[in-house]
Amino acid sequence: MTLDRKILTGFIACALILVGVGFFSYKNSEKFIASTELVDQTNKILYEFGVILTAITDAETGNRGFIITGNDAYLEHFTNAERTIAEHLDKVKELTEDNTVQRKIKELEKQIKIRFNHLQVGIALRKQGFEPARDFVVSGVGKGSQDQIREIIDSIQKMEHTLLAERKQASEDDASSFNLVFVILMLIIILVLIVVYSIVTTNLKALKRAETEASSKNWLLTGNTALNEKLIGDKSIEKLANNTIGFLCAYLKAQIGAVYLFNEKENALILNGRYAFASSADTKEKFMLNEGLIGQAAQEQKQISLTDITEVHIRIISSVLNAKPKHILITPFLFEGKTMGVIEIGRLTDFNIL
Repeated sequence: MTLDRKILTGFIACALILVGVGFFSYKNSEKFIASTELVDQTNKILYEFGVILTAITDAETGNRGFIITGNDAYLEHFTNAERTIAEHLDKVKELTEDNTVQRKIKELEKQIKIRFNHLQVGIALRKQGFEPARDFVVSGVGKGSQDQIREIIDSIQKMEHTLLAERKQASEDDASSFNLVFVILMLIIILVLIVVYSIVTTNLKALKRAETEASSKNWLLTGNTALNEKLIGDKSIEKLANNTIGFLCAYLKAQIGAVYLFNEKENALILNGRYAFASSADTKEKFMLNEGLIGQAAQEQKQISLTDITEVHIRIISSVLNAKPKHILITPFLFEGKTMGVIEIGRLTDFNIL
């Protein structure tokens, strides 16, 4: 799979998860709103029954006040309570859907009607005189309906309280489930993004390595081509050596260099080309195999890298510069397994910075 496809797949996966989170959030929000509405509805029903119970108490209070005092002002409480009970019973009918509750409401209406008939009888008797009304109250007529009213309201409130607790628990469970699923989905998104990031960075590193390798190969090919051009033509060994070391120092940004060619008759390495030496006296012109670093590199056919340059080693000198090189490379060059010579070049900086 290509890098583009990997990245695209990762982002599609993230997008799908986000869509899933959005859809789940929307559905859960609908469910949560519905649960909240049911909780609110239950609270309203409880409130309505509380108002009804209060109104019944007010009606009885107004009725007793009128019977005791004969003051018509108490009848106003009775009349208001009767109207209030009728209004809130209608609201309760609208709010409730449960058949059991609806049946209880009908029974409650019946008992309230009976109770108010009893209260109205007491009012009518009080208008005739105190004693008939007192005897009616003492007889306890209507107490059964009053107790029945309180029992019905109490049973409905208990049902609604139980329902309220269930709905609150359901709402809390929905919220907990949503939080858990949301966290899991977020962790999945983070994991996908980490995987995508890892894929991208890994591929970018691979591309960077490939570019570095390609650049290195191009650098070598370019240098090889340019050096071949320097060596074309009928030139003396000394001229070829000087051209070679001059090109290498320039191409490698080195400041000093020398070329030693192996002489089979003398079995030694003879200086044939130099670059930027102050005088011939600064350069040893002949090395036997295993003699010094030049001879050692030729014998072992291995490159020697020298960074611990002392004051007695070669120095790079110009009209404005007199400094020892920081890094010297001594490199043998071979043909069919035989050492043909050694190149020594020095630089004021490390050779890893080309």
